[in-house]
Amino acid sequence: MDQLKLNLLNNGIDFIQSGVEYFLHDEPDPRSHKYAVLHLFSGLVLLVKERLRREHPSLIFKEVRDTGRPGAKTIDFDEAIARLEACAGVALDDGKKKLLRRAQQIRNNLEHYEFEINLRQAQSIIGKLSEFVYCFMQDELGERLEAHVSPEVWHRMQDLREIAERVEAEEAAEWRARAAKYVRLNKKQLAALADTIEPYHPKHNPDPREFLRCGECGETAVVVTEDGDIGVCTNSECREVHEITHCLRCGEPMAEGGMLCDSCEVYLADQ
Repeated sequence: MDQLKLNLLNNGIDFIQSGVEYFLHDEPDPRSHKYAVLHLFSGLVLLVKERLRREHPSLIFKEVRDTGRPGAKTIDFDEAIARLEACAGVALDDGKKKLLRRAQQIRNNLEHYEFEINLRQAQSIIGKLSEFVYCFMQDELGERLEAHVSPEVWHRMQDLREIAERVEAEEAAEWRARAAKYVRLNKKQLAALADTIEPYHPKHNPDPREFLRCGECGETAVVVTEDGDIGVCTNSECREVHEITHCLRCGEPMAEGGMLCDSCEVYLADQ
């Protein structure tokens, strides 16, 4: 074959198949994890753009006047997700948005920074992305993924989806077990926890921790515990125990759920 020509849909599917093929051998090495994630995410973005193209061809270009022009600049991931909702009427729930932002963060680290991932983490994220791709193709593109990939790839994607569900359940149970001790804190213990947040001092404490806003009571009273991913609201009327997440754009810790901090939400809304 002297030439390869793929439309937007088939180009996306080709990336997805390529990504999963890196996991077809029994003992994939860390390098294969890297390219599996990169290819699968690239394919997913192309499928989102295909949905936008079906809504209107101009939606995948940064400038409407450049629609169809050779070399014209197309939209990036953030713009694609924003237009998917605003222009194509495709509403993604918080879980799906969180998954896509997490995958974007992993992709960015792979391409632009130092990176570390183990097999279990790779299987989990690829399994979750496989589930998203399967549902998105069926619901938004009217296509069955299994009709476009090899039987071997399809079976492996089924395995990865099951692994992702199992890993997610195991991680949730492990977090709940560690968080249980914080549910039972009394007022004195809450006050002691609040006292661990020391005020800023240019010499003695130039980089202090800060209270986070509680998504339950709205008070800026959450302390991140030594566990790192567990936060406790020190408001004695609330006492909510939070799973600490990080803004998927700037990395700031949050105790309110969601994917982006307030500053990044505003920034992206203005783009």
